[in-house]
Amino acid sequence: KSYLCIVFNDNEVKSLKTEIEAYQKIPQYVAHEMRNPLGAAQAFLEMTESDSALHETLRVNYILPSVKIIKYTLSLVGDLLDAGQIAAGKFKTVLAPVNLNEIMKSVFGIFDFKARAKEVGLVKTIDQRLPDEIGTDPARLSQILINLVSNALKYSPKRGTITVRIEPNVLNSKKIDFYVED
Repeated sequence: KSYLCIVFNDNEVKSLKTEIEAYQKIPQYVAHEMRNPLGAAQAFLEMTESDSALHETLRVNYILPSVKIIKYTLSLVGDLLDAGQIAAGKFKTVLAPVNLNEIMKSVFGIFDFKARAKEVGLVKTIDQRLPDEIGTDPARLSQILINLVSNALKYSPKRGTITVRIEPNVLNSKKIDFYVED
C-alpha cells in the first residue's frame, strides 16, 4: 500500500480555494461571452430566411436548419449559465403557459435536418385529453425534450422512428407523462 500525505498551511488552503473558485466560473464566463456572437449569427440568418432573392432550396436546406442549430447552441449556453446559478444557489424556474404542440414543433425543428439525413422519422403523439396549454417552465421542458430526442436520434438505426408521446399520468391527474421511444 502507498500513502500520500500533503500538508497545507492556512494561506495555501485559502489560495487553493480561490483558484478553484476561479476555475469553476470559467464555463459561465465563456457561456456568457458566447451569447452575443451566437445571437448576432442567429439574427443575421433570420434576416436571410425571408430574403426572396435566395433560392428556396438554399433557404430550406441550409438557412432554416442553421437558425435551428444556433437556437439549440444558445440553449446549451443557457444550460452552462444555469449550472453556474445552481452551484451558487440562485437558480429559479419560470412558470408560464406552454403550448405542447409548439414545444414539440420547436424541438423537432432542431433535429429535422439530421433526422432526414439519417432517414429517421420524428413522430409526436399528444393525448387529446390534455389541454393545449400547460403551466410549466418552457425552457426546462424544451431542454429536457431536446436532450432526450438528441440521444434517441444518436442511437436510432437508419430508417428508424423516434416517437414522443405525451399523456396524462394515470395516478395523478395533475401530472403529465412524456415518453421518448426509439
